[in-house]
Formats: sequence, C-alpha cells, structure tokens
Amino acid sequence: FLLSTTSLSLTDAFFESVSGLTTTGATILSNLDHLPRGLLFWRSVLQWLGGIGIIVMALTILTDMRVGGLELFQSESSDRSEKFLPRVAQIAKVIFFTYLFLTVFCFICLLVLKVGWFDALCHSMTTISTGGFSTHDASIGFFKSPAVEYVISLFMWSGGVTQLLFGYFFTRNWRSFFRDDQVKAYIRISSFFILVMTVWNVLHLEEDLLGIITKSVFNVLSAVTTTGFSSENYSNWGGIGWMIFYIAPFIGGCTGSTSGSIKIFRFQVLWRVTAIHLKKLRRPHAIFLAKYNGKQISESVFDSVASFVMLFIFCYFFLCFVLALFGLDFLTSLSAAAAMLTNLGPGLGDQIGPTQTYASFSSSIKCIF
Repeated sequence: FLLSTTSLSLTDAFFESVSGLTTTGATILSNLDHLPRGLLFWRSVLQWLGGIGIIVMALTILTDMRVGGLELFQSESSDRSEKFLPRVAQIAKVIFFTYLFLTVFCFICLLVLKVGWFDALCHSMTTISTGGFSTHDASIGFFKSPAVEYVISLFMWSGGVTQLLFGYFFTRNWRSFFRDDQVKAYIRISSFFILVMTVWNVLHLEEDLLGIITKSVFNVLSAVTTTGFSSENYSNWGGIGWMIFYIAPFIGGCTGSTSGSIKIFRFQVLWRVTAIHLKKLRRPHAIFLAKYNGKQISESVFDSVASFVMLFIFCYFFLCFVLALFGLDFLTSLSAAAAMLTNLGPGLGDQIGPTQTYASFSSSIKCIF
C-alpha cells in the first residue's frame, strides 16, 4: 500500500492491511472505480488469504513438524466434531480445496452473469472469504443486478458455513451436512432475520416486492456472515433495520468458517447449558444432559465457550468506552466497536455507514480500530 500511487500514510496503509487480512472490510480508500487494478487486486488477495489463513496453514505446518495440529483447529472453532478423515493433513486439504472450489465456482457464476472478469475475480475472493472489499464505491449496488446479488448471497452464506463440513459431500454423506445442529441453526437464524427485514421493508418502502426481497436477502446475509457488502444504504431502513444490522453481526456464521464474531456454536452451547440450569430450578433432583449433535457438552467445552463470550463482551464495551473518550458520539462508538470486533466493516449512521469510509477519523482512532 505504501508503494502504490495512492500516497497513503503509514497509519492508513496499516489500517487497510489489517482490515484485509482479518477480512473486516473496513476501508479508508475512496474513489475505488478509478484506483489502479493492481491495488484493487491486492486488497482482494489479502482477504482471500486471510479467510483461509491460519487454520489451513497452521494445520499443514504443524503436521509436517509432527505436532498435533487438530487441537489448534478445535481451539479455533470450539467444535469437537467427528474426525471423519483419518489424518489432519487430509482435513487441511479438504478445507483448502473446498475453499478453492467455492472461489472458482463463484468466479464462473459471476462470469456467466456477464460481470467483467476482473470484477468477478476480485469479488469471488472477497465473497468466499466473507471480507467485503469491493472494486467499486457502490459495492455490489454498482452492478444493479438482482441475479448478481442472489449469486453473491449464496456464496456469502457458503463462506459462513464450517468449511470442514463440506467434506461430507466429498465422502458422499451429504445428509450429515444438513443434520449438523449448527447448520440447522444457521439456516433458521438467517431465514428469521431475512423474513423480519422483508416484512418491515414491505410496510415502509414504496418499492416492488421482488426488489425488496432481493435487497433484504442480500444485505441481511452480508450482516449475518460479517461480510460487509451492501447493495444500498441500509442505514435508511429505520428502527428494525438498524436493530437487525446491529445484532446479526454479533451472532456471525458457523465455527470453522471464514466469518467473524462470536459464532452460532457458542450461542448454542450457552443456551443449552442455561436451559439445563433452568430445568434444575424446577426439578433439582433430576438429571439433565446438555447435548450438541447428540453428544454431551463437556464442562471444559462450556468453560472455554463461556470464557470466550465474556472476554468478547468485555472487549466490546471497553472499546466503546475508549472510542467515546476520543470524542465519537454514542451511535458511532457502539456501531464502530461492533463493526471492528465482529469483522463486519461498515457500521451504522452517517459517519461509518455502508456508503462511507473510515478516512475521516484521526490516526489515533484508526490505530484503535
């Protein structure tokens, strides 16, 4: 970024780099339509590498060193799912080739829809990685194509699924994919937010039904998967819209996926253990077991999940407080902190909404972000 012709400061170059590698999608660059293609491609590559990043690389390196790499993946995903392939190296290959296949498939689909090859290439990388960097200031709204929005919606959703679960398709056991507790919850949560957003927009926007459905599906999935793409300024969608685009990123996609935030699995663990405690209040001598995918949730898994969520919440409110000390208003502080920690990128309001950038903030605030 420093070597490019955009004359970025060290702080701005670092901000853009971290945003790319963490697939956050927050940017300080504007006038994207006229930037050099090499720079736009580099932004997309950063997000693509960041999406697959630590899981596959660590697994591969630790496997070559004969160190147990599976524990690292389990720590990353907080998911003790079945090891349906015998060796860690094979698991790493499944993740990598699944990621590569989805990227290539997305690229081909966008080409079929007559998106230019360069835009198709860049957006396929930033879609599967759930990163959100675009080659246009208007993001996906630039294409003005419902078909493009639906295709990218599908691949954003795929990016939010546990990449390892796609291995069931390779082993011809695709039914297990849809039986997974986390995938079922992911489908329900996504559908619920889309339904609420669609009904709200039908009641408050004077547009055709198909257009409203398309915008609701695309932008809600972008928020749920913490991708950060937009087809229009959803900050203008009113109260329920703001609430959904604030809450949905905190949930995020599945563990072991490219999406950010707390992840659905951790909410499932917390809810099921909490439900057991509530049942014990009514029947103190009964024995209840909290289960996930048919297996009992161990105390160690609950402890690690609870610790993670509490640390996440603490970091969030601490960041909100620090941003307020630097003079940011209440909404911007809450929204920006959420956008950074969940890796969503764009926030809410006039200052950091989906049509804005983070260029206007001081170097100190950018470093905090």
